[in-house]
Amino acid sequence: MVNVSRFRKLLFIFPLLLCSVSLMGCSSGFQTIMPSPPDLSLFIKAGCVQKEYVLDCSAIGLEKKYSCAKIGYPSSYAGSLTPKVSMAECRVNGDYRDSTVKGVYAVGCRMRTYIRYIVSTSDGFKLLANKEEFSRFFIPIETPEEALGFLESITGNEFWDKTYLKKNMDVKKGPYVEIFAPDVKPSFVEQTKEGFEVRLFKRDLCGCEHPVFAIDYLVTRDAKVIELARLKIIEFKGPCVD
Repeated sequence: MVNVSRFRKLLFIFPLLLCSVSLMGCSSGFQTIMPSPPDLSLFIKAGCVQKEYVLDCSAIGLEKKYSCAKIGYPSSYAGSLTPKVSMAECRVNGDYRDSTVKGVYAVGCRMRTYIRYIVSTSDGFKLLANKEEFSRFFIPIETPEEALGFLESITGNEFWDKTYLKKNMDVKKGPYVEIFAPDVKPSFVEQTKEGFEVRLFKRDLCGCEHPVFAIDYLVTRDAKVIELARLKIIEFKGPCVD
């Protein structure tokens, strides 16, 4: 069960505790993470072509080899993961009723896209088809940057800095918009004894009501992910999506 009082403390008190009134600024535990796009050089070298939203690897047969409907770009923070490899998304189409189709995570409603990853190794490209394979490849998680890149890559949820959060919250309450937490704080990464606490944001697009959540996670050094708290911050009503 979510500890509501703990989450409220995180939302409204935590950021104030991090930064003291001194020339040193924020404490070393709180990290401002800059995007670190994944390396694509070995895909390009092998014959893939960069397009606006996808990598076209048809010339070397990667889509066919790994059953990818498309090959796309991973999280803009995935470049911080170690080992340092070239990495791309393998997007596999499937139906929510088909339990044989798996991925690291899935997006969509009745018709889903399952996200897997293709990485470069000394023996060529390798498919990471599920969360367990992805975790084994990238453990241990040793830095705040790795924790963020890992968590975004296995959840599909998003790191919202102050500017992006303000943009998404800049809506007026009305019959189709309900605001639950107007003072929610932006994403953060904090190192703890257990690993790293990370806040991401998640949009739910299925159904007729579309909530947005702030979610705090713990990412351990052995790549375990624990959800610590979740708060609905805003909800849009309609249109309905199957």
